[in-house]
Amino acid sequence: MLSVPNQTKNMLPMTSSVDEEEELCENECTNQRLKKLNKQKKTNRALIDEHEIMVFLGVAMIMHYNHLPSLHDYKYWSKHASMGNEMIKQSISRDRFTLLASKLYLNDCDKPDNDPKDYYISEVVSCMKEKFMRIRSDSPFQSIDECMAKFKGRSSLKQYMPMKPIKRGVKIWLRCDAKTGYTYDLNVYTGKDVTTNFLELLEKEWF
Repeated sequence: MLSVPNQTKNMLPMTSSVDEEEELCENECTNQRLKKLNKQKKTNRALIDEHEIMVFLGVAMIMHYNHLPSLHDYKYWSKHASMGNEMIKQSISRDRFTLLASKLYLNDCDKPDNDPKDYYISEVVSCMKEKFMRIRSDSPFQSIDECMAKFKGRSSLKQYMPMKPIKRGVKIWLRCDAKTGYTYDLNVYTGKDVTTNFLELLEKEWF
């Protein structure tokens, strides 16, 4: 089972900041995948709980600002002093992290036929938008523009924009503070109806 040392607990986000309903959804959806894998492979891999989800996300955040050449070479778990990250090594094993990275689901695994392209991320995006709005410090100087979130995997959301610094990824419309860059609101681009994505950000009550 996952063991988190005291100094790690002070660094990684814990479950107190996550709504119970969101925790239950993430647990259930991810555990659907883990149970299916256990059945197929005849294994007994441990199911995930809300605490481990938060540890996984905290480790992912550390990896975001502490870049190493490659995750696939497991350099974050290296014994080499110049590469291995002690916080990560003490929080979660290499094999467990890679397993959860492939099985973590934020919505029901069985996507309904008529649901939008962002079905699998819509719940977490809605959660982020609500949190951004809750803690925002409103500014009279705001900017709306598109950005690209780098992504090289397979997804119907992936776009190719050769004129952008990030040429392949997920396009997102953002409404941000023009001075600080703080994101007040966002819409993930899911199709050709660009006008809808753009106007939804303009139609908020404070404009």
